[in-house]
Amino acid sequence: MSISIRKQRIMLNKFNKIFSLHKKEQAKEGGTFNICSLLRKTNDEVNLHSKLIYELINPCGSHAQGNKFFKLFITEALELDLDDIDNNKNIVNREDLTDVNRRIDFTIETSKYLIGIEMKIDAGDQDKQLSDYMKELNRRNTKYKQKKEIKLFYLTKFGDMPSEQSLGSLNKDDICLLSFSLDIEWWLSECIKKTNITKLQESIKQYQEIIHRITGQLPKEINNKMDELIKDKNDIETLHVMTQNYTRLWAKKEVDFWNELYNRVSKMTINKKVNKDNNSLEIDLFSDKEFDYKYDIAYEDKIAKIVEKRHHNHYSSFGLFVNIKYKKHIFKIELYQRDNDYMYLEISLIGSRQANKTKDNKILTSLLEKYGYLGHYTKYKHIEYPELYFYAKDVTEPTFELFDDEKFSFYLTEYTKEIKKAIQLIEDNKAEIIP
Repeated sequence: MSISIRKQRIMLNKFNKIFSLHKKEQAKEGGTFNICSLLRKTNDEVNLHSKLIYELINPCGSHAQGNKFFKLFITEALELDLDDIDNNKNIVNREDLTDVNRRIDFTIETSKYLIGIEMKIDAGDQDKQLSDYMKELNRRNTKYKQKKEIKLFYLTKFGDMPSEQSLGSLNKDDICLLSFSLDIEWWLSECIKKTNITKLQESIKQYQEIIHRITGQLPKEINNKMDELIKDKNDIETLHVMTQNYTRLWAKKEVDFWNELYNRVSKMTINKKVNKDNNSLEIDLFSDKEFDYKYDIAYEDKIAKIVEKRHHNHYSSFGLFVNIKYKKHIFKIELYQRDNDYMYLEISLIGSRQANKTKDNKILTSLLEKYGYLGHYTKYKHIEYPELYFYAKDVTEPTFELFDDEKFSFYLTEYTKEIKKAIQLIEDNKAEIIP
């Protein structure tokens, strides 16, 4: 397939015009302001999606609508019929603890049903997770003389099947599939229709926008204009070629970021002092905690590695590390990012006696906690500003600003400062940490 660069550029320009017009119209209504995404990451299962859905389906929720949204959830999202849906015996729980110390995202109990809902946005399945949940629902059902009907739902962005690992002894037919893109989106639309309270309508609309973001759904007006733009076989071929190169463009940008960060950190003046006072200082790149992504491997190999891991697998991470050797111990400072996650800065102490057990060194632990580092076995902190997300599998909102040269340099400068602070922290306190 041979598609000219000129034709690709023409189509790209048309897309740009569509989005520019949309942004102008959007600006008249408050732009992209969304209180949900300001306070939480759009893929935050526990603190955003779980809390908000629970608040709506809970008949005792702060919305003061009684079982109105609960009823719509049962009938519109779960598609279940309940003759006694208006009674006051419905129980809704969130993060419901099982007898084997697992937590079911939601459990709903009515006079007819025992319902469990497991929600997955970007997280992977755990071993026998759904199987254990089904056992828990069956165990709870034994206390009733008249047994209830058990329903176990698996909620994902697009209604995906759970893994064999999660199913355990269950069959696929034992699980009911739910999707954010269709079922939850539809339920939210019905909730908006069924209430005339403006505050509730606007709040639900904002959460609905989050659903659109994580599932990659464009506003209807943009979809309609794109439908008009893409009319024949040649247009769809051009679009296909353009999207095929998308992951490589992001991988190349990330390689450029880690390479330039390596260069900047290598040239920091503090390194001269560290190297003078200690036996050695090592700086390099890594992926997935394995040293298979070093600075000196070929540029194209780095791009291929990121495409392979970050764009096709889950839970990959790439970053830069600094090892500072002092006597028989090594301070390890790592700046890295997992898929669709914060940038992390981690400090740990490894060596003959510590053996990666930072928690055993009380002075280091106390020092890191004082400066905002969290965790148990190793100490890390989320770097929430400047917020940066590289493109990875299932990432819907990567940091597009990285393709602006000025912004790209800004991010590099800020993260170089964070590494410098970490090195300085160790340098200023190493004598106390290791006598």
